Amino acid sequence: MPDGATQAVPRLMALMGFGAANDNLLKMGLVVAVSAGIFEAGALSAVMWSNLAGLLFILPFVLLATVAASLSHEISIRRRLMQLKGLEVALTILAFVGLWKQSAVLLLIVVAGLGVQSALLGPLKYALLPRWVTPHGLSGANACLQTITFVAILVGTAVGSLLILHSPITLGVLCLSLALVGWWLSAGLPATTLSTDVRAASFRALIHSVQREPLARACIHVISGFWALGSVWLAHLTVLVTEAWGLEASLVPGILTLFVLGIGMGSGLGILAQRLRVSARVLLGASVIGCAGLLIGFGGTVSGLIGIWLTAAGGGFMVLPLYVRLQQNHGAVVNRVAALNVYNAFAMVGASLASILVLVGLGLSLGLWLAMLALAQLLLCLYHRRDLLLDERIR
Repeated sequence: MPDGATQAVPRLMALMGFGAANDNLLKMGLVVAVSAGIFEAGALSAVMWSNLAGLLFILPFVLLATVAASLSHEISIRRRLMQLKGLEVALTILAFVGLWKQSAVLLLIVVAGLGVQSALLGPLKYALLPRWVTPHGLSGANACLQTITFVAILVGTAVGSLLILHSPITLGVLCLSLALVGWWLSAGLPATTLSTDVRAASFRALIHSVQREPLARACIHVISGFWALGSVWLAHLTVLVTEAWGLEASLVPGILTLFVLGIGMGSGLGILAQRLRVSARVLLGASVIGCAGLLIGFGGTVSGLIGIWLTAAGGGFMVLPLYVRLQQNHGAVVNRVAALNVYNAFAMVGASLASILVLVGLGLSLGLWLAMLALAQLLLCLYHRRDLLLDERIR
Protein backbone atom coordinates (compact mmCIF):
# COMPACT_ATOMS: atom_id res chain seq x y z
CA MET A 1 0.00 0.00 0.00
CA PRO A 2 1.26 3.53 -0.74
CA ASP A 3 2.21 5.95 2.01
CA GLY A 4 -0.83 7.60 3.55
CA ALA A 5 -3.24 4.97 2.21
CA THR A 6 -4.81 4.32 5.61
CA GLN A 7 -5.61 8.02 6.06
CA ALA A 8 -6.78 8.24 2.43
CA VAL A 9 -9.67 5.77 2.81
CA PRO A 10 -11.90 8.07 4.94
CA ARG A 11 -11.06 10.93 2.56
CA LEU A 12 -12.11 8.79 -0.43
CA MET A 13 -15.35 7.78 1.33
CA ALA A 14 -16.25 11.40 2.09
CA LEU A 15 -15.41 12.43 -1.48
CA MET A 16 -17.73 9.76 -2.91
CA GLY A 17 -20.47 10.59 -0.43
CA PHE A 18 -20.46 14.28 -1.31
CA GLY A 19 -20.57 13.41 -5.00
CA ALA A 20 -23.56 11.07 -4.62
CA ALA A 21 -25.37 13.70 -2.54
CA ASN A 22 -24.76 16.35 -5.21
CA ASP A 23 -26.14 14.12 -7.97
CA ASN A 24 -29.39 13.57 -6.10
CA LEU A 25 -29.73 17.12 -4.77
CA LEU A 26 -29.90 18.46 -8.32
CA LYS A 27 -31.79 15.56 -9.88
CA MET A 28 -34.54 15.71 -7.25
CA GLY A 29 -34.48 19.51 -7.29
CA LEU A 30 -35.23 19.47 -11.02
CA VAL A 31 -38.06 16.94 -10.70
CA VAL A 32 -39.74 18.77 -7.79
CA ALA A 33 -39.30 22.21 -9.39
CA VAL A 34 -41.04 21.10 -12.58
CA SER A 35 -43.72 19.11 -10.72
CA ALA A 36 -44.53 22.06 -8.44
CA GLY A 37 -44.60 24.53 -11.33
CA ILE A 38 -41.68 26.59 -10.01
CA PHE A 39 -39.68 26.19 -13.24
CA GLU A 40 -41.10 26.51 -16.73
CA ALA A 41 -41.57 23.00 -18.10
CA GLY A 42 -42.49 23.91 -21.68
CA ALA A 43 -44.59 21.40 -23.59
CA LEU A 44 -43.30 18.41 -21.60
CA SER A 45 -45.21 17.01 -18.63
CA ALA A 46 -43.69 16.64 -15.16
CA VAL A 47 -43.64 12.85 -15.63
CA MET A 48 -41.65 13.27 -18.87
CA TRP A 49 -39.16 15.62 -17.17
CA SER A 50 -38.72 13.11 -14.34
CA ASN A 51 -38.06 10.25 -16.75
CA LEU A 52 -35.73 12.40 -18.87
CA ALA A 53 -33.67 13.32 -15.80
CA GLY A 54 -33.36 9.68 -14.78
CA LEU A 55 -32.57 8.47 -18.29
CA LEU A 56 -29.94 11.14 -19.05
CA PHE A 57 -28.23 10.45 -15.74
CA ILE A 58 -28.15 6.66 -16.22
CA LEU A 59 -27.37 6.52 -19.96
CA PRO A 60 -23.66 7.50 -19.61
CA PHE A 61 -23.07 4.44 -17.42
CA VAL A 62 -23.81 2.33 -20.50
CA LEU A 63 -22.31 4.51 -23.23
CA LEU A 64 -19.10 5.32 -21.34
CA ALA A 65 -18.42 1.95 -19.67
CA THR A 66 -15.35 1.15 -21.75
CA VAL A 67 -14.13 4.76 -21.60
CA ALA A 68 -14.39 4.70 -17.80
CA ALA A 69 -12.34 1.51 -17.67
CA SER A 70 -9.64 2.77 -20.04
CA LEU A 71 -9.27 6.09 -18.21
CA SER A 72 -8.54 4.22 -14.99
CA HIS A 73 -5.24 2.76 -16.22
CA GLU A 74 -1.69 4.07 -16.26
CA ILE A 75 -2.30 7.48 -14.64
CA SER A 76 -2.15 8.90 -11.14
CA ILE A 77 -5.59 8.33 -9.68
CA ARG A 78 -5.26 11.52 -7.64
CA ARG A 79 -4.85 13.45 -10.88
CA ARG A 80 -7.81 11.67 -12.49
CA LEU A 81 -10.04 12.29 -9.46
CA MET A 82 -9.06 15.96 -9.37
CA GLN A 83 -10.00 16.27 -13.05
CA LEU A 84 -13.38 14.63 -12.50
CA LYS A 85 -14.13 16.64 -9.36
CA GLY A 86 -13.10 19.78 -11.27
CA LEU A 87 -15.74 18.85 -13.86
CA GLU A 88 -18.25 18.58 -11.00
CA VAL A 89 -17.32 22.08 -9.81
CA ALA A 90 -17.92 23.45 -13.32
CA LEU A 91 -21.27 21.66 -13.55
CA THR A 92 -22.44 22.97 -10.17
CA ILE A 93 -21.56 26.53 -11.26
CA LEU A 94 -23.83 25.97 -14.28
CA ALA A 95 -26.44 24.53 -11.90
CA PHE A 96 -26.26 27.67 -9.78
CA VAL A 97 -27.02 29.74 -12.90
CA GLY A 98 -29.89 27.40 -13.75
CA LEU A 99 -31.36 27.70 -10.26
CA TRP A 100 -30.98 31.48 -10.32
CA LYS A 101 -32.62 31.74 -13.76
CA GLN A 102 -35.14 29.00 -12.88
CA SER A 103 -34.20 27.15 -16.06
CA ALA A 104 -35.24 23.49 -16.20
CA VAL A 105 -33.24 23.03 -19.42
CA LEU A 106 -29.97 24.12 -17.78
CA LEU A 107 -30.57 21.83 -14.81
CA LEU A 108 -31.30 18.94 -17.16
CA ILE A 109 -27.96 19.58 -18.91
CA VAL A 110 -26.25 19.57 -15.51
CA VAL A 111 -27.90 16.27 -14.52
CA ALA A 112 -26.70 14.71 -17.79
CA GLY A 113 -23.18 16.06 -17.13
CA LEU A 114 -23.18 14.64 -13.62
CA GLY A 115 -24.18 11.30 -15.10
CA VAL A 116 -21.07 11.43 -17.30
CA GLN A 117 -18.89 12.41 -14.34
CA SER A 118 -20.33 9.65 -12.13
CA ALA A 119 -19.92 7.02 -14.85
CA LEU A 120 -16.23 7.89 -15.26
CA LEU A 121 -15.71 7.99 -11.49
CA GLY A 122 -17.44 4.70 -10.65
CA PRO A 123 -14.72 2.14 -11.47
CA LEU A 124 -12.07 4.11 -9.59
CA LYS A 125 -13.55 3.88 -6.11
CA TYR A 126 -13.84 0.09 -6.09
CA ALA A 127 -10.46 -0.34 -7.79
CA LEU A 128 -8.73 1.82 -5.18
CA LEU A 129 -10.04 0.04 -2.09
CA PRO A 130 -8.11 -3.23 -2.69
CA ARG A 131 -4.94 -1.13 -3.15
CA TRP A 132 -5.42 0.81 0.08
CA VAL A 133 -7.10 -1.77 2.34
CA THR A 134 -5.86 -5.18 3.46
CA PRO A 135 -7.89 -8.22 2.28
CA HIS A 136 -9.18 -8.71 5.82
CA GLY A 137 -10.43 -5.13 5.96
CA LEU A 138 -12.20 -5.11 2.59
CA SER A 139 -15.58 -6.13 4.03
CA GLY A 140 -15.53 -3.28 6.54
CA ALA A 141 -14.39 -0.75 3.93
CA ASN A 142 -17.08 -1.81 1.47
CA ALA A 143 -19.72 -1.75 4.21
CA CYS A 144 -18.78 1.84 5.02
CA LEU A 145 -18.74 2.87 1.35
CA GLN A 146 -22.07 1.14 0.75
CA THR A 147 -23.73 2.82 3.73
CA ILE A 148 -22.27 6.24 2.92
CA THR A 149 -23.50 5.97 -0.68
CA PHE A 150 -27.05 5.09 0.36
CA VAL A 151 -27.09 7.80 3.02
CA ALA A 152 -25.86 10.36 0.48
CA ILE A 153 -28.49 9.33 -2.09
CA LEU A 154 -31.34 9.46 0.39
CA VAL A 155 -30.24 12.67 2.14
CA GLY A 156 -29.64 14.35 -1.23
CA THR A 157 -33.12 13.31 -2.35
CA ALA A 158 -34.78 14.66 0.80
CA VAL A 159 -32.80 17.91 1.05
CA GLY A 160 -33.04 18.65 -2.67
CA SER A 161 -36.82 18.34 -2.61
CA LEU A 162 -37.07 20.72 0.38
CA LEU A 163 -34.59 23.41 -0.67
CA ILE A 164 -35.90 23.75 -4.22
CA LEU A 165 -39.30 24.72 -2.77
CA HIS A 166 -38.01 27.21 -0.20
CA SER A 167 -34.65 28.53 -1.41
CA PRO A 168 -33.28 27.43 -4.81
CA ILE A 169 -30.25 29.72 -4.42
CA THR A 170 -29.35 27.99 -1.15
CA LEU A 171 -29.52 24.68 -3.01
CA GLY A 172 -27.09 26.04 -5.59
CA VAL A 173 -24.66 27.25 -2.91
CA LEU A 174 -24.82 23.88 -1.14
CA CYS A 175 -24.11 21.95 -4.35
CA LEU A 176 -21.16 24.17 -5.26
CA SER A 177 -19.77 23.88 -1.72
CA LEU A 178 -19.95 20.07 -1.80
CA ALA A 179 -18.20 20.01 -5.18
CA LEU A 180 -15.38 22.29 -3.96
CA VAL A 181 -14.88 20.20 -0.81
CA GLY A 182 -14.80 17.08 -2.99
CA TRP A 183 -12.07 18.61 -5.19
CA TRP A 184 -10.06 19.53 -2.07
CA LEU A 185 -10.42 15.98 -0.73
CA SER A 186 -9.23 14.50 -4.03
CA ALA A 187 -6.11 16.70 -3.97
CA GLY A 188 -5.04 15.09 -0.67
CA LEU A 189 -5.11 11.48 -1.89
CA PRO A 190 -1.94 9.41 -2.53
CA ALA A 191 -0.68 9.37 -6.13
CA THR A 192 -1.65 5.70 -6.71
CA THR A 193 -1.41 4.36 -10.25
CA LEU A 194 -3.60 1.46 -11.39
CA SER A 195 -0.99 -0.16 -13.60
CA THR A 196 -2.22 -3.61 -14.63
CA ASP A 197 -1.77 -6.22 -17.32
CA VAL A 198 -5.55 -6.47 -17.72
CA ARG A 199 -6.48 -4.03 -20.47
CA ALA A 200 -9.78 -2.22 -20.78
CA ALA A 201 -12.00 -4.12 -23.18
CA SER A 202 -14.44 -3.02 -25.85
CA PHE A 203 -18.08 -2.79 -24.80
CA ARG A 204 -18.91 -6.17 -26.30
CA ALA A 205 -15.79 -7.81 -24.88
CA LEU A 206 -16.52 -6.21 -21.49
CA ILE A 207 -19.94 -7.85 -21.29
CA HIS A 208 -18.68 -11.17 -22.66
CA SER A 209 -15.85 -11.24 -20.14
CA VAL A 210 -18.42 -11.14 -17.34
CA GLN A 211 -20.42 -13.94 -18.93
CA ARG A 212 -17.28 -16.11 -19.02
CA GLU A 213 -16.79 -15.74 -15.24
CA PRO A 214 -19.73 -17.51 -13.55
CA LEU A 215 -18.99 -16.11 -10.09
CA ALA A 216 -18.47 -12.51 -11.29
CA ARG A 217 -21.61 -12.83 -13.44
CA ALA A 218 -23.64 -13.99 -10.44
CA CYS A 219 -22.32 -11.17 -8.24
CA ILE A 220 -23.11 -8.53 -10.85
CA HIS A 221 -26.60 -9.86 -11.61
CA VAL A 222 -27.59 -10.01 -7.94
CA ILE A 223 -26.23 -6.52 -7.16
CA SER A 224 -28.02 -5.09 -10.21
CA GLY A 225 -31.25 -6.74 -9.09
CA PHE A 226 -31.06 -4.96 -5.75
CA TRP A 227 -30.29 -1.61 -7.39
CA ALA A 228 -33.35 -2.10 -9.61
CA LEU A 229 -35.50 -2.85 -6.57
CA GLY A 230 -34.07 0.16 -4.74
CA SER A 231 -34.71 2.47 -7.70
CA VAL A 232 -38.39 1.49 -7.73
CA TRP A 233 -38.57 2.08 -3.98
CA LEU A 234 -37.05 5.53 -4.26
CA ALA A 235 -39.20 6.59 -7.20
CA HIS A 236 -42.47 5.51 -5.55
CA LEU A 237 -41.85 6.02 -1.84
CA THR A 238 -43.85 9.25 -1.61
CA VAL A 239 -46.80 7.61 -3.38
CA LEU A 240 -46.59 4.58 -1.09
CA VAL A 241 -46.50 6.71 2.05
CA THR A 242 -49.24 9.17 1.12
CA GLU A 243 -51.62 7.21 -1.07
CA ALA A 244 -51.23 3.58 -0.01
CA TRP A 245 -50.67 4.18 3.71
CA GLY A 246 -52.49 7.51 4.08
CA LEU A 247 -49.64 9.18 5.96
CA GLU A 248 -48.38 12.77 5.73
CA ALA A 249 -45.76 13.54 3.08
CA SER A 250 -43.66 15.18 5.81
CA LEU A 251 -42.91 11.67 7.13
CA VAL A 252 -41.01 10.67 3.99
CA PRO A 253 -37.59 11.94 5.23
CA GLY A 254 -38.06 9.95 8.44
CA ILE A 255 -38.87 6.81 6.47
CA LEU A 256 -35.79 7.39 4.31
CA THR A 257 -33.80 7.52 7.56
CA LEU A 258 -35.32 4.17 8.53
CA PHE A 259 -34.09 2.74 5.24
CA VAL A 260 -30.58 4.11 5.85
CA LEU A 261 -30.49 2.58 9.34
CA GLY A 262 -31.50 -0.75 7.84
CA ILE A 263 -28.68 -0.62 5.27
CA GLY A 264 -26.19 0.21 8.02
CA MET A 265 -27.39 -2.61 10.25
CA GLY A 266 -27.32 -5.13 7.39
CA SER A 267 -23.80 -4.09 6.40
CA GLY A 268 -22.65 -4.33 10.03
CA LEU A 269 -24.07 -7.83 10.38
CA GLY A 270 -22.38 -8.68 7.08
CA ILE A 271 -18.99 -7.83 8.58
CA LEU A 272 -19.69 -10.14 11.52
CA ALA A 273 -20.69 -12.95 9.14
CA GLN A 274 -17.49 -12.94 7.07
CA ARG A 275 -16.76 -16.58 7.87
CA LEU A 276 -19.95 -17.76 6.17
CA ARG A 277 -19.87 -18.69 2.51
CA VAL A 278 -20.97 -16.01 0.09
CA SER A 279 -23.84 -18.19 -1.17
CA ALA A 280 -25.26 -18.58 2.34
CA ARG A 281 -24.99 -14.85 3.07
CA VAL A 282 -26.64 -13.90 -0.21
CA LEU A 283 -29.53 -16.34 0.18
CA LEU A 284 -30.11 -15.27 3.78
CA GLY A 285 -30.23 -11.59 2.79
CA ALA A 286 -32.51 -12.33 -0.17
CA SER A 287 -34.84 -14.36 2.06
CA VAL A 288 -35.15 -11.39 4.42
CA ILE A 289 -35.99 -9.16 1.42
CA GLY A 290 -38.61 -11.67 0.26
CA CYS A 291 -40.28 -11.77 3.71
CA ALA A 292 -40.18 -7.97 3.84
CA GLY A 293 -41.91 -7.81 0.47
CA LEU A 294 -44.77 -9.95 1.78
CA LEU A 295 -45.17 -7.63 4.78
CA ILE A 296 -45.35 -4.63 2.46
CA GLY A 297 -47.67 -6.23 -0.07
CA PHE A 298 -50.18 -7.83 2.26
CA GLY A 299 -49.85 -6.00 5.58
CA GLY A 300 -50.84 -2.62 6.94
CA THR A 301 -48.88 0.55 7.65
CA VAL A 302 -46.90 -0.80 10.61
CA SER A 303 -45.95 -4.03 8.85
CA GLY A 304 -45.06 -1.96 5.77
CA LEU A 305 -42.64 0.18 7.77
CA ILE A 306 -41.09 -2.97 9.22
CA GLY A 307 -40.86 -4.28 5.67
CA ILE A 308 -38.94 -1.18 4.54
CA TRP A 309 -36.44 -1.62 7.33
CA LEU A 310 -36.03 -5.36 6.62
CA THR A 311 -35.65 -4.75 2.87
CA ALA A 312 -32.77 -2.37 3.56
CA ALA A 313 -31.15 -4.65 6.15
CA GLY A 314 -31.44 -7.71 3.91
CA GLY A 315 -30.04 -5.78 0.96
CA GLY A 316 -27.08 -4.42 2.92
CA PHE A 317 -26.29 -7.90 4.20
CA MET A 318 -26.71 -9.52 0.75
CA VAL A 319 -24.62 -7.25 -1.50
CA LEU A 320 -21.66 -6.64 0.83
CA PRO A 321 -19.85 -9.95 0.13
CA LEU A 322 -20.57 -9.58 -3.57
CA TYR A 323 -18.74 -6.24 -3.81
CA VAL A 324 -15.85 -7.74 -1.86
CA ARG A 325 -15.69 -10.74 -4.17
CA LEU A 326 -15.56 -8.52 -7.27
CA GLN A 327 -12.46 -6.86 -5.80
CA GLN A 328 -10.45 -10.03 -5.21
CA ASN A 329 -8.50 -9.78 -8.48
CA HIS A 330 -6.83 -6.34 -8.49
CA GLY A 331 -6.21 -6.30 -12.22
CA ALA A 332 -9.81 -7.09 -13.19
CA VAL A 333 -11.58 -4.74 -10.77
CA VAL A 334 -11.88 -1.77 -13.13
CA ASN A 335 -13.39 -3.81 -15.97
CA ARG A 336 -15.72 -5.65 -13.60
CA VAL A 337 -17.03 -2.43 -12.06
CA ALA A 338 -17.48 -0.90 -15.51
CA ALA A 339 -19.55 -3.94 -16.47
CA LEU A 340 -21.45 -3.68 -13.17
CA ASN A 341 -22.36 -0.07 -13.98
CA VAL A 342 -23.76 -1.18 -17.34
CA TYR A 343 -25.86 -3.92 -15.76
CA ASN A 344 -27.05 -1.57 -13.01
CA ALA A 345 -28.15 0.99 -15.60
CA PHE A 346 -30.05 -1.56 -17.68
CA ALA A 347 -31.65 -3.04 -14.55
CA MET A 348 -32.87 0.35 -13.29
CA VAL A 349 -34.22 1.40 -16.69
CA GLY A 350 -35.92 -1.98 -17.08
CA ALA A 351 -37.45 -1.73 -13.61
CA SER A 352 -38.73 1.76 -14.37
CA LEU A 353 -40.37 0.67 -17.64
CA ALA A 354 -41.82 -2.43 -16.00
CA SER A 355 -43.25 -0.28 -13.20
CA ILE A 356 -45.04 1.95 -15.71
CA LEU A 357 -46.48 -1.11 -17.45
CA VAL A 358 -47.58 -2.87 -14.26
CA LEU A 359 -48.81 0.09 -12.23
CA VAL A 360 -50.32 2.22 -14.99
CA GLY A 361 -51.05 -0.29 -17.74
CA LEU A 362 -52.26 -3.21 -15.63
CA GLY A 363 -53.44 -1.20 -12.61
CA LEU A 364 -51.64 -3.40 -10.05
CA SER A 365 -51.29 -1.98 -6.53
CA LEU A 366 -47.90 -0.53 -5.60
CA GLY A 367 -47.58 -2.71 -2.49
CA LEU A 368 -48.17 -5.89 -4.48
CA TRP A 369 -45.67 -4.78 -7.16
CA LEU A 370 -42.99 -4.18 -4.52
CA ALA A 371 -43.71 -7.62 -3.05
CA MET A 372 -43.32 -9.20 -6.49
CA LEU A 373 -39.98 -7.45 -7.02
CA ALA A 374 -38.74 -8.62 -3.62
CA LEU A 375 -39.64 -12.23 -4.43
CA ALA A 376 -38.04 -11.84 -7.88
CA GLN A 377 -34.80 -10.84 -6.12
CA LEU A 378 -34.95 -14.05 -4.07
CA LEU A 379 -35.56 -16.13 -7.21
CA LEU A 380 -32.60 -14.42 -8.91
CA CYS A 381 -30.35 -15.41 -6.00
CA LEU A 382 -31.64 -18.97 -6.06
CA TYR A 383 -30.97 -19.12 -9.81
CA HIS A 384 -27.34 -18.09 -9.24
CA ARG A 385 -26.84 -20.29 -6.18
CA ARG A 386 -24.68 -22.81 -8.04
CA ASP A 387 -22.38 -20.07 -9.37
CA LEU A 388 -22.11 -18.50 -5.92
CA LEU A 389 -21.06 -21.87 -4.49
CA LEU A 390 -17.87 -21.59 -6.58
CA ASP A 391 -16.62 -19.10 -4.03
CA GLU A 392 -14.50 -20.08 -1.07
CA ARG A 393 -14.90 -18.42 2.30
CA ILE A 394 -14.09 -14.72 2.37
CA ARG A 395 -12.13 -13.83 5.49
